[in-house]
Amino acid sequence: MDKPVLRLTGKWLATLLLAVIFLWALPPFFRGIQSIGSFVPLIFSAGTLLFLWNRPLREKIRGRRWSRNLWRIALVLYFAGIACFGVLLCMLLGAGTNRPGEEDRTVVVLGCQVRGETPSLMLEKRLQVAYAYLEAHPDAPCVVSGGQGPGEDISEAEAMYRWLVERGIEPERIYLESASTSTAENLRYSAAVIREEGLPTDIAVATDGFHQWRGGCYAAENGLSAAALPAKTPWYLLECYYVREVLAAAKTLVLG
Repeated sequence: MDKPVLRLTGKWLATLLLAVIFLWALPPFFRGIQSIGSFVPLIFSAGTLLFLWNRPLREKIRGRRWSRNLWRIALVLYFAGIACFGVLLCMLLGAGTNRPGEEDRTVVVLGCQVRGETPSLMLEKRLQVAYAYLEAHPDAPCVVSGGQGPGEDISEAEAMYRWLVERGIEPERIYLESASTSTAENLRYSAAVIREEGLPTDIAVATDGFHQWRGGCYAAENGLSAAALPAKTPWYLLECYYVREVLAAAKTLVLG
């Protein structure tokens, strides 16, 4: 196969991949989710496609020495960014594989949106994995962590407590932490509850797979040893939340 054919084949394969990235970023908008995790892939895929198929633009860049030099720098940054994204993504995926052993751990359920008094779909998925663990480990305690945000009639912790109790988990096994407003606070305040109540500092974090890495980092900062209870994220939200979490992980690594 000669070079022009290879180049054209590669161009069309790249176009197909970029189209998938673009289309995968759209479903969250129809669910009322406007997140940087959707805007970034939209801009990335649309911008790359524009350059890939805009021959006059490419020729204009190549026609001037200063623009060629600037373009080389931009290309280096572009591919370095993709490489960094890939490394961080692998790091997030790996964190979700750190499952708990047979020992009883304190389950920490990280809060998510509540609609009125009802857990959202994502929060219910987290509660389901927490419930399965608590059923399999009848002596394990649980901390439900999450404050009350806009559109929520009760705290996320209270909504989670009710959900678990309604399904047969003993109320005395569940401890509420209802002041936190971020992942960092989830783990900081939950660690305080764990120490005040004398609960095991080996914990199992019930949250989405994309969220496990930061959950583990904040747990370690607060003297807790974390294993993962990853909840299943709906496929149409995976791109949005993984992109957002990669950016959050980068911020955590750079700024702490």
